[in-house]
Amino acid sequence: MSPTPAYGPLSTLCHLRIGRKGWGWVWSGLPGSNAPERWCVLVLQAYQNGRLLVRHINRLAIGALKALRSPHDGDLTTALIYSRIVVMGRSGRLPADPRFDAPSISVHEAANSLRLPYETVRTRVAALLARGVCERDGKGVLVPDAVFYSPERIEARQALTRSVSQSAAEMAALGLLPNCYLGVEGAASFPADNAGEIALPFKRFLCASFVEYNSVFESADRALVFMALIDANTVHLLGDTAAAWRFAEEDTPPPDSERRPVSIRSLAEALGAPPETVRRHMGRLEAQGYAERCPAGGYIAPTRLFTGSTEVRQAASRIPSRFLDMMQTLRLAGFPAAAAAPVTEGFDRRLSAA
Repeated sequence: MSPTPAYGPLSTLCHLRIGRKGWGWVWSGLPGSNAPERWCVLVLQAYQNGRLLVRHINRLAIGALKALRSPHDGDLTTALIYSRIVVMGRSGRLPADPRFDAPSISVHEAANSLRLPYETVRTRVAALLARGVCERDGKGVLVPDAVFYSPERIEARQALTRSVSQSAAEMAALGLLPNCYLGVEGAASFPADNAGEIALPFKRFLCASFVEYNSVFESADRALVFMALIDANTVHLLGDTAAAWRFAEEDTPPPDSERRPVSIRSLAEALGAPPETVRRHMGRLEAQGYAERCPAGGYIAPTRLFTGSTEVRQAASRIPSRFLDMMQTLRLAGFPAAAAAPVTEGFDRRLSAA
């Protein structure tokens, strides 16, 4: 049965319907403030709206990763390594002040954090050094300020911020995020993000998420093809509110009959990747049982992957809470700028499931 939670002022924590696995609430006060308003992250546990949230996150991630791969000749592994170097080197600093020296990280640290073979990371880092995108400082590797604050990189971060903004507004319209994200759009809704205060937490989230999927598919590129396959199979459900809520819960994945098959060519266009590359990864996914070829043509990710204790389901189940934790970080960084309204008014609508 689809949930019909009644949200009210969070300071009083009004009635919240408890499902089979319940709703979880994680509270954290605003730093440096004793104000009664609290930012609440709704942890969507199993059998609650995690599946719907994952579909939205999946779509956002595919678009973001396509943009992140572009400066690296489409190589996703290099893009993730570069992003990890940036994130690990600049986390916990005052990134708006370029006078701070960005601490470097070792190749071992980058490899361990992404759970990639050391030699794979070493080879990619050597290529980044040769291109001048990274440099050594005697202790490790870093992205110099001349690169990080270049007009091209700033524009890329701002484009990423706009994507997060649009996606947050769409999620809020469905009740997956607080009302403060409704109608968030345009530069007026968020800081210029020259220093990546919004882009960096999102990149951190993407890297952490791919660590989960990498453990299943043993290839970042194959994981991305699988994500694109899921998105293509179910994207039509996101435009139908009734269908979106009908298949929102962890135990109500869309059946195979609701999944629209997708061709290799369509997947390649969506990813901006060569068709032969996608074909090779799809062949491996099909051989491993992660994709099925339909009699009428095209491929689907079968429903059986999302039921029971499958590796795919376990990896996906950790994505919602990680994403909502990231949104908490972004809010405290000033996203959206219009979020000066009391946080307690965030979840104040009644959602009626179809």
